Amino acid sequence: MKQYGYPVAQWGALGEEEVDINNPKRNISNCVIGEVKDDDGTPIDYITEKIFSNIIIALTEGKNKKEFAVFTNLGQKPQVIIRYNGEFVIHNNEVPDYMEEVRNALNSLPTKVILQALIDKRIMQANRKKGDGIRVLETMLKQQTGVNYNTELIYHMCQELLDENCSDNIGIKKLFKSMTFEDVVSFVGCVREYQMTEETQNLYLAKMLNQATIDEIAVATNNEITTRFFLGRI
Repeated sequence: MKQYGYPVAQWGALGEEEVDINNPKRNISNCVIGEVKDDDGTPIDYITEKIFSNIIIALTEGKNKKEFAVFTNLGQKPQVIIRYNGEFVIHNNEVPDYMEEVRNALNSLPTKVILQALIDKRIMQANRKKGDGIRVLETMLKQQTGVNYNTELIYHMCQELLDENCSDNIGIKKLFKSMTFEDVVSFVGCVREYQMTEETQNLYLAKMLNQATIDEIAVATNNEITTRFFLGRI
């Protein structure tokens, strides 16, 4: 028998929706994401993943469906990871528990193993291959948890851990998270301008200068840009 994944456009709910026990105003469905075929190629069963019903509709019919990125790894847990505009999407009630278990397991592993996986992710991103670093990390996590977790979930939790361990004494990280890409580029340019002219019309920078020097802001900005580049966020 072999498993075959469907394109997202072919996904659809199987059977009746269930009411989300954590939010009665929300429904969840068994979403068909693939099928199992026998050795002769005859379909014998569906492969499903529990997904909030509104997310299924947004993925397949929504006007912003192109903003979604979906990572399907049949046989892993969860089988699906979804991002919207680069942001991680929790698609069912089990995902937070998976995240917590992966986080706890990562905290017990050597930092160099996690960093090597992230390095491989960044280097191998262009040709969509899996590097040795992530293979080692996947093996270690499976030994720790007994679960074959989705590769993209592991990447996400590695990114979160690294992000959390980066200091943000003057609030650059928090500021950039609230900004668009264009706003970040503009802010970086204004920092450089202030270093040369000691003048700025950027309100964010002007406010930050009340609590930190331009050199401190420049260092924090450079560190955050470097971290974002390393994590594949720019």
